[in-house]
Amino acid sequence: SDINQNIVVTPIDLSVTVDTNQLSFTPSGINLNLFNTGGPASAGGSNTQVQFNNAGLLSGSSNLTYNDGVTSISNVNVTTSANLGNVGNVHITGGTANYALITDGAGNLSWGSVANAVNANTANYANYAGNVTLAAQSNITSLGNLTGLKTTGLANFVGASNVALGAVGNVHITGGTNGQYLQTDGSGNISWVSGGGSGNGVVGGSNTQIQFNDNGSFGGNTGFTFNKTTGNLAVPNNLSVTNNVNVGNLISTGIVSATGNITAANVIAPVILPYGIEQLNLITAQTGTYNFDVINNAIRYTTTEAAANLTLNFRGNSTISMNTLLANGQSITGTYVFKTGTTSYGITAIQIDSTSQTIKWAGNTTPIQSGNTLTSYVFTIVKTSTTPTYDVLASATRYG
Repeated sequence: SDINQNIVVTPIDLSVTVDTNQLSFTPSGINLNLFNTGGPASAGGSNTQVQFNNAGLLSGSSNLTYNDGVTSISNVNVTTSANLGNVGNVHITGGTANYALITDGAGNLSWGSVANAVNANTANYANYAGNVTLAAQSNITSLGNLTGLKTTGLANFVGASNVALGAVGNVHITGGTNGQYLQTDGSGNISWVSGGGSGNGVVGGSNTQIQFNDNGSFGGNTGFTFNKTTGNLAVPNNLSVTNNVNVGNLISTGIVSATGNITAANVIAPVILPYGIEQLNLITAQTGTYNFDVINNAIRYTTTEAAANLTLNFRGNSTISMNTLLANGQSITGTYVFKTGTTSYGITAIQIDSTSQTIKWAGNTTPIQSGNTLTSYVFTIVKTSTTPTYDVLASATRYG
């Protein structure tokens, strides 16, 4: 039945039993207070503050509020996971445009620039979409796959796997000069160096040695040289040419053969002549000491009458000595055709590299000088030791 009276009871001593949904309270004014176990049932804190159990009582805090659909909280500690929905639904105040959230490794986040975030050498660029712009760094490793790369200040660049740079036209590496190429030292370091041709790019042999393909690498060989100052070509053994030989200086310790003509201003070599044609020098009569440069050719033929006796100094030329040309156990022959008038003159002394030599005349007889004639003096120089020492074998044949 309805209870229509004021009831005053001692706290927790009233027990009211009613049928389901039959109990109602109609307080008069604000004189009704409801209590639950442990304290009053009224809200704690201030307006909009979310309620929580504070030791059995309802309480609120300014750090957690709800107002018109917006929940505000000072600190959130999520021990497992938090699903914030779409990125557009997440709003975190602070920072400036294009800044990123940076962790200190202890769970604390703060706004900072990407450049500052990459201050550590272990930055993972896979976390950054688009362009990564960065000041010069000492080491950046493990970039993975790159569709484009432009560097202006990396001291070292090491990729843990392949780095695809795309078409050659997309690769730009500063430094070097026109025509240089990148060379490795075998330890991963590359540098711009001047071109060395194809192959391994490293010259073989010693200075002035002519290069040839030596099992895929450049090779050189003793005696096979070219002197750019004198223009002399030196061949250590045989020289075989399928057509004509036409050079300035030809020096060989072997046989020179050609199916065509052999033409050279300076020749010192055993020569196989296809047509029996031999080069000689036509000269005027000489006096004093005449330098017989065997590199030029082996014959001197005077066209004017001598005015005095003559000394011959055999040498390679002004820069190459006879000692250089001849190995121990080799010989060379030179001919001087001496023209006289009414007065008799002849060749009276021989030098080699300006050192006087003893002449061993044929028949052990010094030839008698004669006028109004041509005398062919033939000198064969034999190198008998590396000291050097020589034997000079000579003959004189008079003509006309």
